[in-house]
Formats: sequence, C-alpha cells, structure tokens
Amino acid sequence: MVDAMRTENFIKTVLKVKTAVTLAVWSIPLLFFPAPLFDFVGVPAPDPMIFGRLLGSSFLALCSGYAFGIRMIDRGGNIEGVLWMGIVSNGLAFVLLLVHGLLGAWSCWPAPGRAYMWFSALATLAFSVAVSSSLVRYRKMLR
Repeated sequence: MVDAMRTENFIKTVLKVKTAVTLAVWSIPLLFFPAPLFDFVGVPAPDPMIFGRLLGSSFLALCSGYAFGIRMIDRGGNIEGVLWMGIVSNGLAFVLLLVHGLLGAWSCWPAPGRAYMWFSALATLAFSVAVSSSLVRYRKMLR
C-alpha cells in the first residue's frame, strides 16, 4: 500500500511538473506572444503565426491529457495511455530537437534563443525519462 502511494505520488509529481513547464515554456508563449516578443527573446516568430498558435493549442491539449491523468490516478483509473502519450510526445520532440540542434538549425540565433532550444531538448529528454520511469513503476504497482 505504501509503495502504491509512493508510485502514485511520483507519477502525479511528474505530470504536474510536465504540465507546468509545458504551459510556461511552450504553450502560453506560442498561443499568446505577439511576433515582436519572439524576436526580443531571440527566437524567430512562427511564420505564418497561425502555425505557432496551432502548436501552442496542441501543447495545451497535451496538458489537459496530463491533468486528466492526475484525476484518473486519484479515482483509480488506468493511466497507461496518458503515460504513453507523454513518452511519445516528449521522445519525438527530443529526437527532433537534438537532430536539428546538431545540424545547426539555430546556430545563427541570438544566445537566448539557442539556450531556449537546447533547454527544450534537455527538458524533453528529462520528461521522456521521467514518464518512462512512471510507466515502469505504474506497471509494477498493478501486479
């Protein structure tokens, strides 16, 4: 029983941190920042802007999935699908960011923009590992 509570608390913490970072770092800026603010922080504004807005809304949809996962834990529901969603979205984002970063996709950007992109790569790697660990712990808990 104590192990199950620890596992559930670990998973809920991972999902809460993932949600907070996704909202603050990716979703809200893409949904609401005006184009000049992107340039100010060293990242080119999406062009056309609608593609950035759509990506921000997709990130918001992922956050709602994580929030429902937290609720499902509290209600005893199966959250494996939510965890797989996190593994796939963060894993693929990490691979894309890593490959493009290594190919120099943002090497000409100002330092804050480069730092933002490398932070994004490291954060998606960390979340991939954390959510994968959550899935392993969750499956052990169900046995």
